[in-house]
Amino acid sequence: MLLALTMWCLGGYCLHSNAEPQRQQQPPRPQQGKKLNAADLRKLGDEALGKGDRKMAINYYTKLIAVEPNNEVNYWKRASAHMRFRAASSAIHDLDKAIELDPTMMKAYLNRARLRKGFGDCRGSKQDYERVLELKPKKSGIKDKIDSLGTCVHLLDEVDKALRVGDCAAAKPSLDQALDIAAESVALRMKRADCAIKTGDYQVAMLDTRRILSSDKNNLDAIALRGQAYYGLGDTEIAVNHFKEGLRSDPGHKILKTLYRKVKKILKQIQTGDRSAEASQWVAASEAYAAAISLDNSHPVNVPHLHRKKCEVLVKGEEGSLAVDACAEALRHDPDNTELKCLMGDARLANEEYEEAVREFERAAQAEPQSRRIHEGLENAKRRLKMSKRKDYYKILGVKRNAGEKDIKRAFRKLALKLHPDKVPPEEREEAEKEFRKIGEAYEVLSDPEARGKYDRGEDVEVEGHHPSKGEASLAASQGSSNKAGRNSPSSSDETLNKR
Repeated sequence: MLLALTMWCLGGYCLHSNAEPQRQQQPPRPQQGKKLNAADLRKLGDEALGKGDRKMAINYYTKLIAVEPNNEVNYWKRASAHMRFRAASSAIHDLDKAIELDPTMMKAYLNRARLRKGFGDCRGSKQDYERVLELKPKKSGIKDKIDSLGTCVHLLDEVDKALRVGDCAAAKPSLDQALDIAAESVALRMKRADCAIKTGDYQVAMLDTRRILSSDKNNLDAIALRGQAYYGLGDTEIAVNHFKEGLRSDPGHKILKTLYRKVKKILKQIQTGDRSAEASQWVAASEAYAAAISLDNSHPVNVPHLHRKKCEVLVKGEEGSLAVDACAEALRHDPDNTELKCLMGDARLANEEYEEAVREFERAAQAEPQSRRIHEGLENAKRRLKMSKRKDYYKILGVKRNAGEKDIKRAFRKLALKLHPDKVPPEEREEAEKEFRKIGEAYEVLSDPEARGKYDRGEDVEVEGHHPSKGEASLAASQGSSNKAGRNSPSSSDETLNKR
């Protein structure tokens, strides 16, 4: 990754006031047609810099350098303007030229040393301070700086050695210590943030990129790393927004573009799954979550989270074996999650594995014996196990336990048309009569909210007949059925259908 250089405050060159800035007067402009000499340009540059007009100051100093290219002071002045407005890279370039012209310019060495340290160039900074000590052996504090930078050089050698073989874990301790010495170094923070992303230490990456962007909000490489940190933490939508914001500044940034396209695809599938779940399209939702997983099946946060969402929607949809498989996979990623254990129990119930459901809730209860959710799930599983040993009216009608009134009525009518004794050959009539009674009994219970409630709670329900609605009565007319001569009296179920 190419590391974008940034700028920062150094020494007394970046002092700012919190007071509201006053309207500044424009520096005087030279008279038209008057040829400016070096003294004029130097004065105009100084005045512009004093007024805070960096662009104009640098313009005058640049013209001054063109007039006096071999005067080291001119480069120093332009470097000062760059430093004052945090253009550190340009400042170093001018300080290099000033030192080339005057190898004894101590203030140039001192400022270049600070700038180099800020860039993480501890070796270059150390050399500058050593030169300062040569020029003024008794300069206060320089020896301590040299010793500190010597340690930094050693640490960075260790960092480079580790990173050459891709060992970010080994590089991190040395990076931490080097940043204690060169705390303003953007290059070192970028290295540590990059390593933090690779080792999954996303909080460190968040802290380092925040510090970088606080002084240079347009550092696109830092924006890319911060977006990756958000994505690593599972904040997929925020990550997409970060990448998108960076691309507004540079639509051609390769790293941002690649990350944006990848993470946007994942976010789209997650959002599709959420919308499907809101519409009670449970299987569609689970398929969208599965598609999101397939796009990055090693994500430490999203993968377990999306497997859980698959489990949840398929349990809500009572999708039986699909729910069991999804919840088993979710538990594989998070085996100690109590809620997932309960969801697995619910999935077993949806798949009519009643004894297994009881065992799932019992295992969950061992971990959290005081959990109300587990207690209620266990009682429900035991009740459903007991109910499984009697007639299953839902299974008789072929509907799910969460079926609505319309679904139950539709299923009954479909089966009634198929199984009515008048609609089958004589040799199948006796068996059809039995099945017809069953669906009639199931419908009588499930179409009555009170009776259905008792049945769902495992209470005994007495079938006392059913009073059909006008809509149900139309079914008999549509069938055109009538009792044939010589046939036995119709059963109560037959009477119920003919009334409909």
